[in-house]
Amino acid sequence: MVQKLKEGLKKNAAVLNLYENVFGNVHAAGRMVRRELKIIRTRISVQTKHHYGDCNKDKTFFIISCDGEAMGLYSMIFYMLPFMEYAKKKKYIPVIDITKSYLPAVQDKEKTGLENAWEYYYEQPDSRYTLEEVYRSRNVIVMFDGAFRVRMPAWNAMFPTTDSELRRWNDTIRSCVRLNEDMRGRLEREKGRIFKEGRKILGVGIRAGLRAGMLRNLALYNAHPVQPTCEELLGIVADKLKEWNCDGIFLSCDDREYSDKFISYFGEICYCIDRKLKHLFKDGDLVTDASERLSELTGSTLKSRTEEYVTEVYLLSECDCLYSCIGGGSQFAYFVNGGRYEHVEVYDKGLYQGLGK
Repeated sequence: MVQKLKEGLKKNAAVLNLYENVFGNVHAAGRMVRRELKIIRTRISVQTKHHYGDCNKDKTFFIISCDGEAMGLYSMIFYMLPFMEYAKKKKYIPVIDITKSYLPAVQDKEKTGLENAWEYYYEQPDSRYTLEEVYRSRNVIVMFDGAFRVRMPAWNAMFPTTDSELRRWNDTIRSCVRLNEDMRGRLEREKGRIFKEGRKILGVGIRAGLRAGMLRNLALYNAHPVQPTCEELLGIVADKLKEWNCDGIFLSCDDREYSDKFISYFGEICYCIDRKLKHLFKDGDLVTDASERLSELTGSTLKSRTEEYVTEVYLLSECDCLYSCIGGGSQFAYFVNGGRYEHVEVYDKGLYQGLGK
């Protein structure tokens, strides 16, 4: 009898709506309270406010860092962006310092703890202040996860995103993530070579490395976006070139075989930068020998290769249209572009769900 009554109530729309309105709000309030308590506990247990010296007594600096060793450069930046936005809203001066955080995809290992790898590629958000000066200043807040009311966006679901979200993060990037002088010079030289007046360019972003990791069934690549074969991409890009009435393509790619096949297929209308690439595939099959995969990288530094990659990402942001696999660099280019692309489309076949090893 009681069970039948429960089942009947479940089918009653009015009762269900009442339950959701009352208890949904209760649950939401509970989550908010738990989050606030976590912030309070973290602030009590972790020192976030520091007085390093007597400089800049009327300024408050907010130091942002990242210790996610599995992160690439742009996944790191996406992690930092909400903290940059938080600092600006609080009228703090954001400062990026990853000196104490070794990120294998950002800095050569022998430089661990010696240099702020952020400044290899970018200026400080406020270039009037050096890192040395900040650490002599009176009011310095050091970022710590869970100690601040910062909500992390669901970046994986935001490529593409709404116009308002695109403008929001483009504003933060323009304000806080600016190439340093050396990188700006490199970018301008490449722009002059590729982007000629009257030439409409389709940007193409490829993440063959993700596909290689999935085919090797590595746990790191679980829940990452599924990636296409080179042949599938060639067909898609050829169609988009015609559909969007473009004169050429700019290729952002991380694998030599993919890159060579695109150059062979599209010929002189395929533009790319002179970048050292991994050899992830050979004749469509995985390259299993590690020395062969890295053969082209011999003699180069991670810093120099990342400079090439950063340049490529910003060139992708300068294109007229974008077709891309889902990956951090291409998504960052999309936010840097800020809505100026005439057409945007991504390859989205869901997430890889392998067992991993």
